[in-house]
Amino acid sequence: MQKNDFEEIKTKYGELIKSMQYWDLYLAPSQTYMGTSALSLKRNCKGLRDIKANEWKEFNLLTKVIENLLIKSFNTTLFNWFCASNSVFRDNKDEPQLHWYVHP
Repeated sequence: MQKNDFEEIKTKYGELIKSMQYWDLYLAPSQTYMGTSALSLKRNCKGLRDIKANEWKEFNLLTKVIENLLIKSFNTTLFNWFCASNSVFRDNKDEPQLHWYVHP
């Protein structure tokens, strides 16, 4: 049985591009939109309200780096960011792994 893109994302966000103190940046397995990436918080976190100030600061820095790279690489003019944590509950995990996707 061949895994589809969703199953790969559910078990792994893709190829690790950069690891920071609080966040990991991945190139998503599905490249339907060239440059699709995922940012994953390195600790268990149930929601946006639980993100700490230093984690937000690093997230902000990474969004600037990611968007600038996508502009330079693909002349991107629009960025679709979304936060997800629903897939972690399919595995009956008590603590979700907060992550964001960007689709240029």
